[in-house]
Amino acid sequence: GRAWYGSTVGETLDLMGELRSYVGLTEDDVALLGRFRATAEPHFPAIADEFYAVIRMHQGAFAVLKDEAQARRLHGSLQLWLGELLSGPYDATYVERHALIGATHVSVGLQMRYMVTAMTRIRCALQRIASETYRNDPDLRARSVLAIARICDLDLAIMLESYKEAVIARTERAHAREREMLRAQLDERGRLFVDAMENADVLILAFDAGGRLVLSNRKVEELTGY
Repeated sequence: GRAWYGSTVGETLDLMGELRSYVGLTEDDVALLGRFRATAEPHFPAIADEFYAVIRMHQGAFAVLKDEAQARRLHGSLQLWLGELLSGPYDATYVERHALIGATHVSVGLQMRYMVTAMTRIRCALQRIASETYRNDPDLRARSVLAIARICDLDLAIMLESYKEAVIARTERAHAREREMLRAQLDERGRLFVDAMENADVLILAFDAGGRLVLSNRKVEELTGY
C-alpha cells in the first residue's frame, strides 16, 4: 500500500529504520520507554498544562489556535501523542501519524521555530520526571534520560521531514497559481491588443523577413476586399 507522502509502506519503514539508526534508538531504549510510560502518564496533564500556558505567552504560536475550545481539544491530543511517543509501536503507521502533525503545523501557519522549541520543552519535562523517578538508580536514570532524548529527536526528525514536504507542496501550489495568473494576464493583454488592432481606423499590415503578409486588420479587408 501507499504510506506517507506517496511513499510505500516499505519505504516508510526504511525511513524509520534509518532514523532509529541515526539517533541510536535501540531495542533496550524502546523497552525503557515502554516501562517509563506507566510512570510518566500521570504527569501528562501537567505537561500539557505547562505546554499550552507557554504557548499563550507567545503570540506567534498562540495565534494559530482558533479559540479556547480548540486549545482544550489539543490539550487532550498532546497527552495521546505523549503516550505514543513513549510506547510506539514505531512502525509505518507511527511515521504517518506523526508526520501529519508537522504537515498540520504548516497548514495552520505555525512557524518551524515554535515546533522545534516545543519539542525541547517536552523532552526536558520527560527527562525531569525520569530523573526524579529513578534518582536512586543512577544507571537506569541515565539510560532512561538518553532514551527519551533519542525518541524526541526521532519524532522531531519525522515532523521536520513532513514540514519540508508540506512547504514544497505549498510552494508548488503558489507557483502554479502565479503561472495561472500570468497566463490570464497575457491572455487579457492579447485580447486587448487584438481588439485595438481590429477597431483601429488605420490600415495595419505586418510582413515577415521574407516579405510575406502575416497580419492585417479589419480596415485592410474593408479597403482591399481581401
